[in-house]
Amino acid sequence: MVPTTVPRLVACPSCHAQLDASGVRGESILCHCGARVPNTAGVDVPVERCGTCGATVEPGTEKCRYCGAAFAGVVGPLLCPECFARNAAGARFCTSCGVELHAQPAVGDGPRLACPACSTDLTPRSIAGLGVEECAACRGLWVPAANFDRLVAQVRDHREIDPSAGLAPPTTTRPASAPTIVYRKCPVCRQVMTRKNFARISGVIVDWCGAHGTWLDANELGQIAAFVAAGGMQRAEAQQKDDERVAASMQTFDRLVQTGGDATHLSVLDVLTTILK
Repeated sequence: MVPTTVPRLVACPSCHAQLDASGVRGESILCHCGARVPNTAGVDVPVERCGTCGATVEPGTEKCRYCGAAFAGVVGPLLCPECFARNAAGARFCTSCGVELHAQPAVGDGPRLACPACSTDLTPRSIAGLGVEECAACRGLWVPAANFDRLVAQVRDHREIDPSAGLAPPTTTRPASAPTIVYRKCPVCRQVMTRKNFARISGVIVDWCGAHGTWLDANELGQIAAFVAAGGMQRAEAQQKDDERVAASMQTFDRLVQTGGDATHLSVLDVLTTILK
């Protein structure tokens, strides 16, 4: 689906975060890492890469040989923050340099967000080129919704580059269990957030607002990193597939039971065999 509003991206020269400069009139924009980013205009360049998958485009071709996407023949409104080439609205990769396009909100000049845990003003900062908000008092992190999956992917990609990281994952100490469960409010919309077990099996309980982002207590990012580095995401995916297989088998069993007759006895064996595979 093509977005109704197209962000105007500029790249931070220090951390390479891609900031949405839409509506910003000044000559520069403040990045989460503290650097000032120039507001830069775009240029028109030939299409050299697929805007959908990022693959190299062969001269004279009209479709990507890898994903089949058609190459637009018009200059698009989405500006690459690295090479300043223009791309079609909704493009995932720059058609000139191939960089992945990912908009992040620029740091505004308005009031700071309040920490969901202690109400201290949050401070913008950058982690691996991704904008987050940190509490200087309790060291918790607010990760915008658009950046959370990418932050986890950074940890996963690091493990793939350095497989030995999985042999000795970071040591983390779980905090003592609180006497009562605390439901915190989203710092953006002030609605009560949902407590979720990250990846369903990690045991790391994070506070999640579906519309705006995820709150991580001081040591929860380290716990997530340890879980991912130890292959936790692969275990979570395998568990998800097992759960889906069992659910499908039970649905089949329920349908057969409703039909009655001798098929009921056979379906029990079939379901048990499927579950135990």
